[in-house]
Amino acid sequence: MSSIHSFGMVLEMFDANQQSNGLEEAGRAGWGCICETRKLVEGAAVCYLKKKGELDVMEKELEEAEGVKNDLLKMAEDHVVVATKEDGGCFSEEKQKLMGKRYTNERKWKEMQLAYASLLENESSRYLFKKDMMQKMRLEYELWCPLCESFAPNPLAIVDTTQPAGTILVQSFNRNWSVKSFEESQQTMQKEMLGYIPIKESMQSIAAGRTKSKDMLMDLSNAMKALYMDEYRVSDDVHARREAVRSGIEQIVTASAAFPKGTRVAVFGSSANGFGSPSSDLDLCLQIPQSATDFTKEHGVSAMTQLAEKFTEAGMVDVDTVRLTAPIPIVKLIFPYEKDGKSVLVDCDRSLQNPLACLNTALLNTYSKISPDTCILASIIKRWAKMRDINNPAMHTLSSYGYVLMLLFYLTSSEPNDGFVVDPGNVRGTNPPLLVNLQRVDPSWAQNPVGPYLEILAKPHNQYCIHQHPTEPNYKVNTYFYRSGLESLEQYHVNRSKSGPCLGVVLASFFRYFAYEFDYKKLVVSLDTKHGESKEKEIKAEEDGWSLYKPGLAIEDPFEHFYDVAHVVKTSNFHHIQQEFALVYSKIASAAAGDRGFVTGRDLIDLICEPVAKDD
Repeated sequence: MSSIHSFGMVLEMFDANQQSNGLEEAGRAGWGCICETRKLVEGAAVCYLKKKGELDVMEKELEEAEGVKNDLLKMAEDHVVVATKEDGGCFSEEKQKLMGKRYTNERKWKEMQLAYASLLENESSRYLFKKDMMQKMRLEYELWCPLCESFAPNPLAIVDTTQPAGTILVQSFNRNWSVKSFEESQQTMQKEMLGYIPIKESMQSIAAGRTKSKDMLMDLSNAMKALYMDEYRVSDDVHARREAVRSGIEQIVTASAAFPKGTRVAVFGSSANGFGSPSSDLDLCLQIPQSATDFTKEHGVSAMTQLAEKFTEAGMVDVDTVRLTAPIPIVKLIFPYEKDGKSVLVDCDRSLQNPLACLNTALLNTYSKISPDTCILASIIKRWAKMRDINNPAMHTLSSYGYVLMLLFYLTSSEPNDGFVVDPGNVRGTNPPLLVNLQRVDPSWAQNPVGPYLEILAKPHNQYCIHQHPTEPNYKVNTYFYRSGLESLEQYHVNRSKSGPCLGVVLASFFRYFAYEFDYKKLVVSLDTKHGESKEKEIKAEEDGWSLYKPGLAIEDPFEHFYDVAHVVKTSNFHHIQQEFALVYSKIASAAAGDRGFVTGRDLIDLICEPVAKDD
């Protein structure tokens, strides 16, 4: 498979401007490689089907053996039952091994198909191959569905009866072919594997000339705003409660005398970055003054241990010191807050010296201030991810923070056009983005945002921007972002929201982009890019050792560039997340096209945030 990847890279590097008299020979050689690759994949199909058959037989034998065991258990006496149960774990172990082998077999076959599909879609190949060759390649590629990670059966192939059933690659063609038959074959496969036929058509095309479609999208926008105000907007009372808790803990820290004079308690995370909700936990950070140079991590752990005792004495509940030995020591506790005779228990995580987390919070909070619409979009996306069970890093799916970064990346890359969003993969960099990139925006333009959108050529490197990483001794972080004089940027985004696409269109386009447009194989989700440019995985592989060929999601942290926020997401879960992106866009597109009849904006939110079935 590495040879297929290498051949694909050679095609990508081919320069059509350096054509020579040997181009025809190169084309023949290239086509020969395609044919040989097809044989490799066909061979892989044979191996896959053979192994699948063997595993099916093994599973059937295991089920029969377990059935016999269960029958014996029913007939046995109590002491025999106990003895048998002690040995009964072997069946579950065998099942786990069998599942592992089946997963490996499926994964290898899907990866082989993915590698071959990447060759068929290679744009540079058109310079090498003749028209009839290109026609065959394009027809083959019509059968590929990245959401299913599989080729659909070729409706026009002359089946080789000597090969096992299920071999999906083209053997040869008859003359009476049509693209429609290939599309129908793919749609049949999608219906069987996904349960629905994904809609790829852009929202601009769907709503063109349809007044009802635009009305529905506007109704969706209004419903998003209303839902945010009802459930996600943090009220002044909640802000006051959080400040009271922060102040109370800071008083205990000061009174304990375990930390240097001038130590402050700061709020970070979703409770302070503008993208949380009233129910968000309170993340607190002890900020040690820079003058306390002799206060080491060892001193900090000892002081945090003493402080935990003070918290218990002060009436805090469930004080937990299990994570005091972590790279950044943490104490968890519950703060009992009372006001007007009502008591509220506030979950708190208190960490030691976590400056990057505070700066990250400040960055996101600045985005939320200059464009409140971003918070509305994030609340719907997070609601959708939670209800669809793809928002749990412990289960190897993506964190809420990861989804917020994906949203910010999309908004800082996308450009509106005639009231709709142009996906960032088309002509980029010619118009101002939906959201300015605070880590790249030119300060002189941001102070008076008129005229063409301007970005700085390079981020400044001074003592105010460069910080030592708290846990990586040899790593320094550039924490620059624009955060002064935000009134002008706030007004700029107010004007943009009036003249630009409505929130319903932006939400739909976000889902469509990450379902179909974003090149997960080559690109990284990164805010550290100039407008109109992208950061490639190849660069991250060289700089930070990231995986180069893994077709999964990669998200660069805004400050800690070596850290992949999506590293917890397994490949199988990534494909499931991509399928969910396609499903939610298809729901919105179907409603906009009128296929579902009249759907209110709130009904559509409930539809796209429909809880996933437990057995799904």
